Amino acid sequence: MEIDVSSNQDELRFGSLDRAPPPDNGPEVTKQPPRFDGDMYTPRWVRGVGKSKEGLCPHCEPARWLKTKISAYWYHLNYQHGVSSITGRPFAQPTAERVNKKTGMKEALCH
Repeated sequence: MEIDVSSNQDELRFGSLDRAPPPDNGPEVTKQPPRFDGDMYTPRWVRGVGKSKEGLCPHCEPARWLKTKISAYWYHLNYQHGVSSITGRPFAQPTAERVNKKTGMKEALCH
């Protein structure tokens, strides 16, 4: 397999973190503060309680509501946008990437 070292040069693009939620006839929407300045993980808008609690993805266009209690929000931010729930920041870009010839999946080499 060939490894492409230059493929990690693409810039991450993120939406407006504080945009207003879309109009909706669902549960009442409340604003939630970030944990710290520059927090890209914490949803600014949430709705519902318990198992039905959802967070609005701040990076998707159009806006997208995801369940927080079943980890849908966590999976989405981690795997779609590359944002860590622990640091609230994007993961470091891999040092190299390649495509697995058997599976066709992209593989990345971390630091």
